[in-house]
Amino acid sequence: MKHSAFTRVHASLLILSGIIILLLAGMRIVSYHCQTLQQQLAVISEAASQEDMAAAETSLEAFHIQWNQSYPWLMLFVPRQSVIDLNTSIAKLLPLAQANSEELCAECHAISALLEFLKP
Repeated sequence: MKHSAFTRVHASLLILSGIIILLLAGMRIVSYHCQTLQQQLAVISEAASQEDMAAAETSLEAFHIQWNQSYPWLMLFVPRQSVIDLNTSIAKLLPLAQANSEELCAECHAISALLEFLKP
């Protein structure tokens, strides 16, 4: 009987340890992806503020590639509606850049603020 209780305690500790490791890994993954996206948004915003739309569009292409890599990870660890809101805002960036819109910088800052909110 003691052997059974001892293995249950071990199993419980293993499960708890696994949950904690998963939580910590998720926090690190979300932080990494948010930070990487924010850095790229800063580059886009800087190019747009200098009215260099060609550089902004080139940076946007790299940003979209990174977003496509980050999206599945964020969907795992972040509330779904937050990621959907981000996706909606990100979809506006390329049309704003192509239209040479002054709103591009503002939209970049808004997305960056949403990403900051998601960081653990």
